[in-house]
Amino acid sequence: MHDIDASCPADLQPYADAYNLDKKQRDNEMWMWFGTYGLSAVSVAVEHCFAGRKARSKYIKKPINEQQGKDDSEMTEEEIKKQRELFVAKLKIMQSNYELSHPKPEKNLEV
Repeated sequence: MHDIDASCPADLQPYADAYNLDKKQRDNEMWMWFGTYGLSAVSVAVEHCFAGRKARSKYIKKPINEQQGKDDSEMTEEEIKKQRELFVAKLKIMQSNYELSHPKPEKNLEV
């Protein structure tokens, strides 16, 4: 890197590629972080607001890294059910976000 000042743009392309790859990786990490921690927090808060004392959901107990290392064959039926419910909740949130960012055009009813 000591000769960067004497380099042409073609010599700098690997640095730009490395920067873009790092940025993409950080973006994926943030998406995974919110998808796990953020969605868990939101779903727990919403259920506790609507269901009150009857709410059964709880914030995730293990960090992402510990959850990823778990094999599917080790999962209990209840854990599989929770993952399915979480997946459905994620899809509903994605649908809501899409509908908010892409509103349907209003029809003018002129008589």
